[in-house]
Amino acid sequence: MTGRPGVFVSGLIFSAILASSASAQVVVGRIVDPSVNSGIAGVHVVVLDSAAQERATADTDSLGQFRIQIEEGKYRIAATRLGYKPVTTPHFELARRELVEVEIRLSANALDIEPLVVTARRAITSARLEGYYRRLERNGPFGLGRFITRGQIDSFPASHVSHYLARAGLRVVGDGSDARVYSRGCEMAIFVDGMQLDRGIVNEVVSPMDLEGIEIYRSAIEVPAEFFNRTGCGAIVMWTREGSPGTLSFWKALLLGAVAVGAGFLLMRF
Repeated sequence: MTGRPGVFVSGLIFSAILASSASAQVVVGRIVDPSVNSGIAGVHVVVLDSAAQERATADTDSLGQFRIQIEEGKYRIAATRLGYKPVTTPHFELARRELVEVEIRLSANALDIEPLVVTARRAITSARLEGYYRRLERNGPFGLGRFITRGQIDSFPASHVSHYLARAGLRVVGDGSDARVYSRGCEMAIFVDGMQLDRGIVNEVVSPMDLEGIEIYRSAIEVPAEFFNRTGCGAIVMWTREGSPGTLSFWKALLLGAVAVGAGFLLMRF
C-alpha cells in the first residue's frame, strides 16, 4: 500500500538533449534518505505512464543514483526498497528531447514529505550549448565537476559572477573588475563560450544575467579535454544564454575577440 507521495525534486532541470534517437528523453535522479541526507542503494525505480502501465525500470547504484531513457509522455515514478515507505510521485510531463533531473526522498517512517515540484524547464536552441548540457547530464550533480545552472543563478541574485564562484567554495581574491579565482592555491583558467580568456577578468566580460550556466573543475585532472590549458590548474567554463536580453554587449564581444587574437598570437610564439 503506497502512502502519500514522499517526493521532493531539488533544482529540477528540464533541458533539450540534441540526439538523433527519437526517444532521446532522459530521467536522471537520486533517491535519498532525508534523515541522514545520503543516497539509498538498491531502490527499485519504476516509471509509470498515465494509464499506470510500467514503461521502464532501474535500480539505484551505491550512491542512490539512477538513469532512465524513455519516450516523451506523462509519467509518474514509483520507488520501493525493503525497510522504507514506498512512494509514487505525482504526474510530470517529459517533452521531446528533454532531460529531467529529480531527487526523491524515501523515509523509513510514515512521514509526509513535500510532493514533487517542477522548478524550471530548459530547452537547448543552439548547438553551442550542446556540450554544456551533455556534461551536465553525465557529470553533474554527482560526478566530476560542479555545475551552477540558470535556475540556481535566478534563485540567488548577485551583481558579479565571482559571488557564485565563492558560494561554490572557490577562493576569490578581490572584487569587481580585479577579482581572481583560485582553487587549491592555483589561479584557475577562465573560458566563456569555449574561448579561453585572461584569468583575472572573470567579472569583466559576463554578468550573471548573461549566463546560462557555469562549469567548475577544481583541478587540472578534472578538466575535460576541450578545456585543456597551459596553466596546470582547474578551469571555470561559463556559457552565455541563447537569445536573451542579457546577451553579450558589443564592447564585450570586441573584448572577447581581442583576447582571442592575443591568445592566438602568444600560442604561435611557442
